[in-house]
Amino acid sequence: MDLRVIDGPLPTSDTLVAHATHKVRRALDRLALRVGWIDVRLFDDNSPAKRAGRQLDKRCAIQVALAGGGGPVHVESNAADFYAAVDGAVAKLKKLVSKKTSRRKR
Repeated sequence: MDLRVIDGPLPTSDTLVAHATHKVRRALDRLALRVGWIDVRLFDDNSPAKRAGRQLDKRCAIQVALAGGGGPVHVESNAADFYAAVDGAVAKLKKLVSKKTSRRKR
């Protein structure tokens, strides 16, 4: 699995990169042979226009290329902090990838 954590214009801490890497690898560990590459992108949507009264301005977007084609899988999660955004996106990713890979077995 080729995993990249890409931050936006603000630098991301090493602790956050380690958290995202650990969570994604653990979630997709049993599917390692079916995963080509993984991009984890972190965004801080902290502008008033984007936030519009919401406090969920940290966003994590994960894109995964599965072996065998079918195009990349994409999930996103917004939260009050980056750690919660990563956790939410990983939970969605785990469900979606399991669903996609179980369909291919049939």
